[in-house]
Amino acid sequence: MKPGNILTILIFLSTSHSWGSTQFTFKDFKFSPGKTCETGWIDSSFCEATMPKPWTESEYQAMSTLIATVYEGKLPHFLAQILENGFDTFYRYSFSFQRRDQNKYERLDFVGLWVWGVDKSINIADGILNSGDSPLLDPYSKIDIRVFSVFHEMVHAFSMKLAESKEFLDLIGWVPEGTGHIIRGIAPEEMVLAMTQMKKLSNEKKYEELLKLNREFGIKHGFPSAYSMTIPQECFADLAAYIYLDPKVDEYLKPEWIAWFRKNVLN
Repeated sequence: MKPGNILTILIFLSTSHSWGSTQFTFKDFKFSPGKTCETGWIDSSFCEATMPKPWTESEYQAMSTLIATVYEGKLPHFLAQILENGFDTFYRYSFSFQRRDQNKYERLDFVGLWVWGVDKSINIADGILNSGDSPLLDPYSKIDIRVFSVFHEMVHAFSMKLAESKEFLDLIGWVPEGTGHIIRGIAPEEMVLAMTQMKKLSNEKKYEELLKLNREFGIKHGFPSAYSMTIPQECFADLAAYIYLDPKVDEYLKPEWIAWFRKNVLN
């Protein structure tokens, strides 16, 4: 997820290994207070925006429960690759951020979780933990949207290179356009309209409507979400998350996409 992702209310070389019988779980990961800025590793505006803080016991338990829902006893290769890539610690912050210019940062209130390649970190903000007794549910699978968010971000930590591979781009239909990519057969102006509508709903804090529109637009075009149609990296992460988590994914995704992900990511 790039900071500023309007859908997270809410890096990186993947290689083939034989992991034998070794079983990796989230007990292999660490929980740490957010990084402070005194050492000068980043501009002080980062800490002013994100407000690093320690984990409380209740937060640790809540996050562990959320993670266990996704991973416990499953996907040992996936978890092992994330650890090998250097993403082994969950850091705690109050808020997420966006870059204002090259070295300055400002606060984002609504992003609850992000993976950052700058320091190989998995970062947790209040938004992913403070959902109350009624967390937002995916409108199709009825699964807690935070579960999708956790898996989506961990896919970024699993592999960014695979998301940029010719094999993946050709499979989905991403073609070069200017400095980026677009999906073959999808009108750019249609994407702009959908993203504009979703940004408006986000600004109005109409999150259930936002999630519904996000899913409806994507499924209409054979994708899991509108967000998965924005850039290849987010497409890769969202496809993996929905293929793994959504029991209805066979109803709207191409079988060759599902097969490719189950072979190359979710094995």
